[in-house]
Amino acid sequence: MNQMKKIGQIFIVSLLMITFVGCDYLDVVPDKMGTIEYAFRERAEAEKYLATCYRFLPELENKQKNAGRTWAGEIFTFQQDQSRGVRLTREGNNSNDPFINYWDGRNEISSNYSMFKALRSCNIFLDNLDLVADLDPYTRDRWRGEVTFLKAYYHWWLVLHYGPIPLIRENLPNDAPTEDVRVFRDPLDDCIDYIVELLDDASELLPHETVGTDTEMYGHVSLPAVYALKAKVLVHAASPFFNGNPMYANFKDNRGINLWPVDYDPQKWVIARDACKQAIDICHDLGYGLYNYDPSMELGTFMNDSMRLMIQPSEIFTTTWRQILNREVIWALSRVNTNQTMYDVYPSLYDIWKSSSINMNLAPTISTAERFYSSNGVPIEEDVEWMENEWYANRFTMRIGDRDHRYFIAEGLNTAQLHFNREYRFYGSVSFDNHMWYLHNIPMSIEDENMPEKRLVPVKAKANEAAGRASLTSKHSVTGYFIRKLCMKDAGGSIPPATSHGWQSKHYAWPVFRIADLYLLYAETLNETAGPEGDANGITDPESPYTWLNLIRLRAGIGTVGESWDNFSNKPDKYRNKDGLRDIIHQERMIELAFEGDYAWDIRRWSGGATLARYDIMNIMNQPIRGWNVGGATDEDYYMVRNIIIPKFSVRDYLWPIRNDNFYTNPNLAQNPGW
Repeated sequence: MNQMKKIGQIFIVSLLMITFVGCDYLDVVPDKMGTIEYAFRERAEAEKYLATCYRFLPELENKQKNAGRTWAGEIFTFQQDQSRGVRLTREGNNSNDPFINYWDGRNEISSNYSMFKALRSCNIFLDNLDLVADLDPYTRDRWRGEVTFLKAYYHWWLVLHYGPIPLIRENLPNDAPTEDVRVFRDPLDDCIDYIVELLDDASELLPHETVGTDTEMYGHVSLPAVYALKAKVLVHAASPFFNGNPMYANFKDNRGINLWPVDYDPQKWVIARDACKQAIDICHDLGYGLYNYDPSMELGTFMNDSMRLMIQPSEIFTTTWRQILNREVIWALSRVNTNQTMYDVYPSLYDIWKSSSINMNLAPTISTAERFYSSNGVPIEEDVEWMENEWYANRFTMRIGDRDHRYFIAEGLNTAQLHFNREYRFYGSVSFDNHMWYLHNIPMSIEDENMPEKRLVPVKAKANEAAGRASLTSKHSVTGYFIRKLCMKDAGGSIPPATSHGWQSKHYAWPVFRIADLYLLYAETLNETAGPEGDANGITDPESPYTWLNLIRLRAGIGTVGESWDNFSNKPDKYRNKDGLRDIIHQERMIELAFEGDYAWDIRRWSGGATLARYDIMNIMNQPIRGWNVGGATDEDYYMVRNIIIPKFSVRDYLWPIRNDNFYTNPNLAQNPGW
């Protein structure tokens, strides 16, 4: 009998999947409504449909499916790697068959994962949830809140890529006339308003509690995630790209309706500021806060503060619910292939590891390495010590690892001057030739357990070395850099004298929102609305942008904004005016959130028809992508900077194109400008 029931359940799920695939365009309700009603006849079946609504979540860890990770030059890869985000940087997009096409579900996005199919599924769930007879009111409200959030998230994911979209408020009946199906794109402000409306509805339905310690709720949406997304959406809406961008003054549909807000509205920053503060208050009320890595909480783990701060960036990102409780992570995706993420970024530390599945093919660029602060907590081009010692002018020349840097750079071996006298987040996020990699799995004798430096292994990245390029077509770091931050410290494999690599990856949930992100968004909105008010050394005034910057900076082991710029910058007054503090906040975001998938979207939202910030995507995307000469086998050959490509970025590339075939089906759609 149980077997027959299982077969019946599989049959129902299969029918539902066929139903989803059979829908041709946007928001038409599928056939087989009897099947839908069957799916909502009892709690167990409805819960499967709830899982279906979650199934459409973008695979944020996937280099092929999340342009935020690999687009715009924070990361690059070798020529033979066809990752779509890197191809966007290398080749640009196209309108015949766009890369990473969430509109149609094409080009690395399965047709089953189109965001419009996701929205139809959410609508079906919300329309039929009341049919479930054996569902208690608490669970019914929670499920409705979760799917209402997902509906907002899927709308936002489309807006992030395409700008104005047709809003899928409800599904049309299957026999809807053609003119009803040929929908128009809704103006951008209407899209933002509707997403916020959905999030407000979700906030009324979800309980005031956290799900981080409930193993059955891993990955489920909670109230803090709702407020975090609302804050992020409204900060985007207030930013120059979305807020009165003159580039899109003539972006209209065939009705003559403006699809982009024409006039800049400073009140949007006020609304965003209040949303950020509300999100932070909710998170604090539920026990969320910055995570400080404490090795003493782990059996047999001893390390000094330098090593702790170096390892901390990866611990913040890769330690979620399943390991030591990390209350910085507000929402993370548990059904992700972070094992593959580590294969893509982990360097081969030993020759025997080369036969493993390590790819080493997602590589930070030199520009990314330059972006991290000096050890004094200021940009390296501003650091008076870097200037006086000519470290900046000679940053690409070689220097021998010394005793003072032994925890970060192999003592007695050469690396670039660029890699010395840097902040801890640099050493914990980026790896390079002769960088010291902390390998937690190295066996330690009892007498050595208080000497964690014995777990440090130098990365050997020159040609034909363990982590170096073997040939042009072999998988390798095209720039000579690796991403330390995305690797769990206890991943790895057998070490010599073992004869088999025995290398294995680990799984961790991929954070979507963490509280450091909210702190930085709030600092940004405070600066845009009121300027640099407050004590630049303080951490107690919630209405000062310095407070939220300093909390993150002090956690990272560098000084406050005031301390660092007063004592070490050749622009000591930079933080005292809005424009200067804006640059500081932007750079802090790019450092703290490096490789997490925010970089490309951030530098775009800071951009517009007029450059208001240092980090403008049009400028950044037309600069050469640089790396070391990874084909070099000697120090002299390797430490030469080379241009890998010079991207070509134009006005049309700000937004994804809609595939041309859609305009035959629906002539009421307007294509994005330039396509």
